[in-house]
Amino acid sequence: MADHLLPIPFGPSPFSVHPKAVMSSDLSPFFPPALEREILETTAYCYPETIAKLLLVSRRALLAKPLSARIGRMKYITVVADSQVPVGCQCPGPVLLQAIQSNSKPASFFHRHVVHAFIASKQPEQILSACSGIQNLVLIVMTHPDPAESITPSLAAMKPRQLTLPWTTLLTVIDPRHSIFTILTQFHLYRSVQLGQAAQLPSFLAQLHVLTHFTMATLPIGRTGTTIWPALAMEILTGCQALKVLITTDSGLETRPSIDDIRFVYMRLRYPCFQDGWLAETQGGIDHWACADAFIAKRQRGEIQPASHCFIEPADGILGFDTVF
Repeated sequence: MADHLLPIPFGPSPFSVHPKAVMSSDLSPFFPPALEREILETTAYCYPETIAKLLLVSRRALLAKPLSARIGRMKYITVVADSQVPVGCQCPGPVLLQAIQSNSKPASFFHRHVVHAFIASKQPEQILSACSGIQNLVLIVMTHPDPAESITPSLAAMKPRQLTLPWTTLLTVIDPRHSIFTILTQFHLYRSVQLGQAAQLPSFLAQLHVLTHFTMATLPIGRTGTTIWPALAMEILTGCQALKVLITTDSGLETRPSIDDIRFVYMRLRYPCFQDGWLAETQGGIDHWACADAFIAKRQRGEIQPASHCFIEPADGILGFDTVF
């Protein structure tokens, strides 16, 4: 055989087909262990709702305790403590609470492994105190008055990158030097702000030096709110040069005046869609902040007309728009 036709001496691949993978009458086919682990970990990450079944049906790959423990930990990465847990949620709130209360894991376990948390609960204190390592927190307060005093100590122990809070809770940690704001890049304040609270906001946000995205409810529609809001938004944008996006959520967009800054966006952000967008983002998808980034990029390229147009519409062709709004 000519030299150029000799087979190339490749080394063994970790994914090479094992001889026993060939169908036979007395052996069940299986993949090489390395490939099994890759399949299991990828499935657990992309389809977190399958984790419980993966732990039951997996074979040799999970006989190795480190891999089994790793997939088990994935279960707690994203927590949704809400009465309506969406499909794809890794860990419903009651499951997390049961694990916390069972004392079957060290206290540091939940601090290290709970990364994303959407908490719409009347008693969020136990989850917040146990999961102080949360990087992406949405806190929907379900009681009145806001239980700010009971949850502030737990919030003080966190350093999230993404944070959604009601206005009343913010007022309990109003000092911008508070540790909770140290690395905060995306900040969402919901519920309508009162005029007295709004006056503090521009100077407060200007001291959050790493903040790039901010979302808030607008002032109530009416003569006073309509007059003051544009000036307030411009003051925020002028004082926060690092801010890339300022979003205001409102149901009466058509009555709102335009803001002369390309970073400004109006949005209709309804609760179910907001939750869906948040969950999608935890899995690499698109949330309302990503939609705003895409909209602003189109405005910068001159693809949105007129240039003063400040709110996203279906015709703008923003990917993920149907999911978020």
